[in-house]
Amino acid sequence: MSTSVLTDLRKYDGSSGTQRTATRPGEDERGVWWGTASGVPASAATGGWTSRFAYAMPARRGGSRTAAFGANPVPGQAQALPEAAVAVGA
Repeated sequence: MSTSVLTDLRKYDGSSGTQRTATRPGEDERGVWWGTASGVPASAATGGWTSRFAYAMPARRGGSRTAAFGANPVPGQAQALPEAAVAVGA
């Protein structure tokens, strides 16, 4: 079962970055994976927009840093989470 949460990504200095709803496809030795599809509403201090990319983010338990991996959209092709993120928890 997947879980949806509102993610609040912060910049290195702790200031507000981007907020968007993410789904938890699973976890592995790297931590809990969160992902968003393209077309998800996002917001930041500069305003709101619709995400053009799919993202996958591993979050280590007890960790304070993560990375967001974005899939560059290809015109005319549907976008989904990167295969590595979807395979987690399979």
